[in-house]
Amino acid sequence: MERYVGIDLGTTNSAVSIAYRSVNQEIHTKTLEVRQLDEHGMSFDKLLPSVLYVDKQGQPFVGKYAKKMARIYPKQVMGKVKRHMGNEVSWTIAGNQEYRPEEVSSFVLRALKNTVENHYLNQKIEGAVITVPANFDFQQQDATIKAAQLAGFNPEKIRLIPEPTAAILDFLNEESHLDEQNRRIQLDQPQNIMVFDLGGGTCDVTIHRVSRGVNSHMVIQDLSISQYTELGGIDFDERIMKYLLNQLLTKKGLQPADLQRRFDTDFIRKLRENLLDMAEKAKKWIATSVQNRIDFQGADWHDSTGVFASIAYEEIFDLHEDLLTEMVITKRELDEAIRPLLYQGGYSGINIEEPINQAIESSNIPITKSDINHIFLVGGMTSYPTIKGRIFEIFDGRVEPLCTINPMESVSRGAAIYAYYQHQIKLQARDVDDTDQIEKQEWVEDRLIFPQNIFINVAKGNPVTLVKKGESIPYSHTFEQGFFVAGSREDDYVNYMELELFTAEDPKAMNVKWLKNARFHFERPVRVGTPLVIQVHVDQNRSVTVQSWIRDDQTQMVHVDLGIQEISDEKVKDLRQQHERLKV
Repeated sequence: MERYVGIDLGTTNSAVSIAYRSVNQEIHTKTLEVRQLDEHGMSFDKLLPSVLYVDKQGQPFVGKYAKKMARIYPKQVMGKVKRHMGNEVSWTIAGNQEYRPEEVSSFVLRALKNTVENHYLNQKIEGAVITVPANFDFQQQDATIKAAQLAGFNPEKIRLIPEPTAAILDFLNEESHLDEQNRRIQLDQPQNIMVFDLGGGTCDVTIHRVSRGVNSHMVIQDLSISQYTELGGIDFDERIMKYLLNQLLTKKGLQPADLQRRFDTDFIRKLRENLLDMAEKAKKWIATSVQNRIDFQGADWHDSTGVFASIAYEEIFDLHEDLLTEMVITKRELDEAIRPLLYQGGYSGINIEEPINQAIESSNIPITKSDINHIFLVGGMTSYPTIKGRIFEIFDGRVEPLCTINPMESVSRGAAIYAYYQHQIKLQARDVDDTDQIEKQEWVEDRLIFPQNIFINVAKGNPVTLVKKGESIPYSHTFEQGFFVAGSREDDYVNYMELELFTAEDPKAMNVKWLKNARFHFERPVRVGTPLVIQVHVDQNRSVTVQSWIRDDQTQMVHVDLGIQEISDEKVKDLRQQHERLKV
């Protein structure tokens, strides 16, 4: 029996949901609770911390227990690896065992896979829809698929979709269960919807045109995707942690240099992890307190910001007897600590305003803030009321941001919905010959675009655009001119060459992101200067593949490697054995 599984593989937390059709023929979703070990024993939680801890005996743990161990054995804990997906980095722990980002993520995915299989009485689950940031590059996406494969999924049955797309699907599905007059978005006319997704580690801002198509199916057209922005809850926690650290030092009459003299590096690392944990708890507690006053006292957020400012979080800090003290932080103080992340101009570094403006400026069609009909909030950090208030302010108080019942679960639910309708379309494709008839039966049609420019760096001349930002996908293009076999001055023939790839808003910009090089392997030595044909393909997963051949000899195909990291069979076997011993 087919199962419809959606996974939100997050920077700080992950979740898995399933979709099913109810007896009244509505599509419903359920976010599954993951059985996890914590300080109270075994518990169940819908959020699984995306953290891997490997003890000194090589026993792997993920989830709450692994997250807690970061405060005790930080050197043996790996978290926030999503920010490193697709990069050449690794961590060495537990007896010189190395872990790459996709390998760490495979443990998280394996725990979620086990949860689904347990829910369905040990039925084997091979496929899932996994969400990624809308602005992930193709190498980051390929690393995500590799992580799923290592976790035991069939890579042919993995589909990646952007997190904002999943969030919209979840929201529209919620709306479809309501009477027409109670829906917050009316689709009698096309609506421009901005999705602001501020999760644990990334900030996605996308703009979509949503309309009702033939037979009431939804049409979601991507208009814009902001640049990749490493801004999330962990950055806000870092700001709050620094405020708490300053408060602690002030109360104890210490200077930062005093810490270095009195405590070793391992203790200072534990101190940092404990203050980060306190920062996260303070942020959540204040957000919950504000929401409770709004819900139960009828307070209005926009009219009562001064009242909320005095709400405080308190905790006894007892990591060391010399640092024992009561820590207190008010909402006013917390807001001041995170202020640089909320405003563009006057501060250096990343902030939530910049990707909003960038998404509007880079839209496929001319659009301004006044053209945005709705703003939809996704991601755990948007639960903090000051974020919602700042976005309301950016849009001059014209558009009240909306959110689903639980923004922390929205993305995985939307992915499960996509899995359901993806399967239905496949079934119809087998049973219906008329393509138009297939389209009429869809509930949702998603028109995706490629999230960034990919350029090839050319030694003598301007960079060549391999794929243009905003290109509709799937996409294919053939370059029959302009590419030649390259080599050093000493080489007449070569077996191998590399081309530098990078992504940027403009090929001549100072701020570019270098990708892994494209490596061309020839079947036999080829003369330097020989013309090449290059053909690029982008599929629905936004995965990029390149084919190449000698222009005057099409029988001589060229193997092109776009920087995908291969993992040895021995390492795969070792990981699978660790997965079997995994504790959550």
